[in-house]
Amino acid sequence: MADNFLNINNETIKIIGISFPAIAIVGYLGGKLIETVIQRQRDDRQEFRTAYAKFAETFSFYLQQLETGETTLNILIVSEFPKHDLARRDFIRYLQGSRKRKFHRKWLEYEEKYYQVKNLGVLGACVAIAPSTEDLEKAKCSPEMMEKWELDRRKELHRIIHGLLQIAEKQSWL
Repeated sequence: MADNFLNINNETIKIIGISFPAIAIVGYLGGKLIETVIQRQRDDRQEFRTAYAKFAETFSFYLQQLETGETTLNILIVSEFPKHDLARRDFIRYLQGSRKRKFHRKWLEYEEKYYQVKNLGVLGACVAIAPSTEDLEKAKCSPEMMEKWELDRRKELHRIIHGLLQIAEKQSWL
């Protein structure tokens, strides 16, 4: 009975009494495999694009406020970081290998800025964070100098966030 169901010769495969050239079956199965792999890559790429767009969207208000300076920097950091952290946790599963490591290193820079403010406690929202001790010794503390320090911190955060988004964005060649 088994001989009637599947019979394999050198050049043909006989299935349920119908002969097929072996090369045709191998070609058909190979084509289906390639089609499945390509479709899966397309689906994964679309899923990544959607996840990246959602991740990048969480930073739009933050970047706008960094550029305009309408919100106190420390309040902005403390209020927006938890949203960004949740978005990062959802998004990071789409990254792999060296890109994931670069993203994580850049994220640690941002996280450091957050904890720098958070560790100041309740007064952290209204306290200006001064630069390094050497810079403080050289500079005379004036309102203009404090504004410059704040602007430098905004630029630094802007650079970090743009770096994160740039690392996260996958370049597509298809």
